[in-house]
Amino acid sequence: MRKNYLQRSRRGISLLEVLFSIGIIVIGVLGTTALISVAGLRAKQGLRARQAAALAEQAISEIEVRGWTRPDSIMVPVGSTYATLQAVLSNPTASAATFRGQLPSVCFD
Repeated sequence: MRKNYLQRSRRGISLLEVLFSIGIIVIGVLGTTALISVAGLRAKQGLRARQAAALAEQAISEIEVRGWTRPDSIMVPVGSTYATLQAVLSNPTASAATFRGQLPSVCFD
């Protein structure tokens, strides 16, 4: 009699098993939703970094095309006049006192 009762009672799924399975599915869906939002944020950050790198490469190529990497093309203020950076750096008497009180402005042309 007892054996027959156990076989008959295990034919379906209990309400508790259904609730546990729904809970597991809800946790999985919430985790997936959180991952999707984080992935979108990381994709935006990657796009910004790629745009910044492209702008930096553009600026560097512009500097190279204009010849601003040569010390003889960069003008710096010395007193009330301007001199090339190469001349200022090659002058043994130039020091930090030469540029004291002046704005750190640079003229490229």
